[in-house]
Amino acid sequence: MALYDISNTNFQGIQHGNHEMYGYIFGKIELSDEEVISIVNLIKEKGTTNIKEMDLENINPDIFRKLHQAYHKMAYDSEEYEWLWNGYYEGAYEYDPFELMEYCENECGFTFEAEEDDYLDEDGEFDEDTYEEDKMDAFFSEWLEPYIESLDHSDQKEFFYTKMNAEVSIDEDDLRYEVLIPETIIKMAKIN
Repeated sequence: MALYDISNTNFQGIQHGNHEMYGYIFGKIELSDEEVISIVNLIKEKGTTNIKEMDLENINPDIFRKLHQAYHKMAYDSEEYEWLWNGYYEGAYEYDPFELMEYCENECGFTFEAEEDDYLDEDGEFDEDTYEEDKMDAFFSEWLEPYIESLDHSDQKEFFYTKMNAEVSIDEDDLRYEVLIPETIIKMAKIN
């Protein structure tokens, strides 16, 4: 078994008149040597890499199903990822900001460095409220987004779901993608 890179363009949910916005998405598919040989032979036999023209769905439905599932997962993951970030930017998630900040202090490395003298009131007493406001502001405006971006995609999704109570509903029927033969396999068949 080997992993093969797959990519596709994916509708990004934005339309301006007749123009739709698309972006590239990437994934991987695991195929056995036998499956790869079967695809290469079929490409050579049919003289095309177009899955419909190859009649892959009827000639080898297991490989077709595997390719279809990989592209479907890739499109779903991309759509989910886009909606998770959209929800973050729109402030759509309901969570306790203090609990989130405390979690990030204890588990993720968030720190707020400030001079205590900056938070003394006119009586020389420490102004806890102003300190906490500035700390919260620094957490949300400077630290949180770069931290989330530093995580890999699966950890970003887990953070949104488990720490920010994200909810995303994706209609599977609305996913748009095209099932293609991985480029590496096309090169093996030497057909362009």
